[in-house]
Amino acid sequence: MSVTQVRSAWKRIERWCRTNDPQRLRELNPGASKKDLRALEAATERQLPDDLRTSLSIHNGQPLRCRSDFFIGGLRLYTCEDIAREWSGWRCSLYANRQTDDLSHRFFPDNAIQHHYFNDGWLPLAKENGNSIAVDLAPGPTGTVGQIIDFGRDIYNPGVIGASWGEFLYSYADLLDIVTEISDNPKAVYEGFYRTCDLNFLDALVWWARDGRWPIVRFDPAWRTSDVMALATGISKSRDFSAMPILADALQDAGCQSEAVLNHCRDRGCTHANGCWVIDTLVSGNVTEPRWCHSD
Repeated sequence: MSVTQVRSAWKRIERWCRTNDPQRLRELNPGASKKDLRALEAATERQLPDDLRTSLSIHNGQPLRCRSDFFIGGLRLYTCEDIAREWSGWRCSLYANRQTDDLSHRFFPDNAIQHHYFNDGWLPLAKENGNSIAVDLAPGPTGTVGQIIDFGRDIYNPGVIGASWGEFLYSYADLLDIVTEISDNPKAVYEGFYRTCDLNFLDALVWWARDGRWPIVRFDPAWRTSDVMALATGISKSRDFSAMPILADALQDAGCQSEAVLNHCRDRGCTHANGCWVIDTLVSGNVTEPRWCHSD
């Protein structure tokens, strides 16, 4: 499925770029050759997941100098040569396979990622300043091979931001489509995200994955059943959020399969507060601005 997701995601992303920002499409490299892919595997001593191999064969990253940013926060997609060079540099650094002992680091989920500054099972895929996203080929006890994570010198909430590269790309394509529907300026996909994030965008992306602080979700009107609306309205009026897990069950019964919505409602690790994006969206309509809907 992940390979299928990659092909479908790139078609959707390319279509969006042709309509909204052709320059971005022009600054994507053509696909890598089989020789390039074999050289990458030899250099990193790792077999590439099928979805990553497929993605690189469609677009082999971006040039070193390009006008536009393609992913959040200015992430430049790496070529095969870039991946090998970055991996080698990290592997030879003092941080390679070194356990983190800094209490300021909070991993999400805690046991899904090895608690290292860098692990030689991580293949960097894109970078912004000193921070990167990577495919994780050596996950923690509860993680999965091929999951997408973030790491870097300024990352204090390292986390899983996608089950696979295919899922990550497909989710990005979803985001582009949704923002186009609800925003007057489809190029400004992450303006609200930037405003929300005081530290760095990758930490913010993990917060998003962890507890939905600023997701963009297309709410299906069918989710607004009488049970769902009675619970949402009651929570909104009373500001008693103890029924949030029950609301998740009601939403699921109504056909909601959005992990961002359901995980947020069932999150017992945070204290919900007035302004919750799920409640506000159900009661008032789509939320297009960032919301700090609870505190740790």
